[in-house]
Amino acid sequence: MMRAGSKKGFTVAEIIVAIMILVFFSTVIAQLFTQAQKASLAAQELDGAVLCLSDLADQWKGAPEADAPEAVRLLWAGQPEARLFIDAAFQPCPQPQARYRVDLAQVFGPPDGFSRLDLILLDLQTDRVVTELTAGRYQPSAEGGGPS
Repeated sequence: MMRAGSKKGFTVAEIIVAIMILVFFSTVIAQLFTQAQKASLAAQELDGAVLCLSDLADQWKGAPEADAPEAVRLLWAGQPEARLFIDAAFQPCPQPQARYRVDLAQVFGPPDGFSRLDLILLDLQTDRVVTELTAGRYQPSAEGGGPS
């Protein structure tokens, strides 16, 4: 037997509270996904920047090649500084299409035969340094002053 006045189901107030809780947690989860997306894009940018600078440093350390970027060839020719403009895909491009700028500074010895290359990648849209890298190489002089 049923008692008089007893009803089955939820009240309107209980449903409204449940919906408010659902909306609150849905908003929190959406914000977490947005922050994760931003962090992922920043990590991809940093990864591309580090690979780009590492590749330039490796080209500078190696033997001169015809397909090397102009900035690296200028450093091989003995120029102490060079600048390279690159696009959003981290490929060399003309300055008007550039998203980033790489400043390269070459410092020679001491000791003789040692040189250091400082690379700085700057985001041209935000005017902030994305990453920096320092590389070194040793090239003994031809007079026999270094190891053979």
